[in-house]
Amino acid sequence: DNLVFLDIHQYLIFVFDLIIVLPAFAITAYNLFCKKPFGDLLAGMLLIKFVSLCISITLGQAFRSLNDLTVESKLLTVFIPLGLISLFFTVLYFRNLTDEA
Repeated sequence: DNLVFLDIHQYLIFVFDLIIVLPAFAITAYNLFCKKPFGDLLAGMLLIKFVSLCISITLGQAFRSLNDLTVESKLLTVFIPLGLISLFFTVLYFRNLTDEA
């Protein structure tokens, strides 16, 4: 019998992204579009999440090359520019924070 065994832990990050991160992006976009303060709060957290995601994917590919494994260059061509762009917007976000009480 040739049964394919799927390790559930391999897919946990995809499940996490689909049920938590993607809806959080949608809620943030809606709140930012409606100019609600909650959107500003969520935007900072999600920018940091996205920067850390791009860094982890880039470092993962760097470690693959150090261990003589195939580097997925398509991932790098997407996530390095996205990481730099999101890092730029994260810096802008924190520079423009004000204390309005």
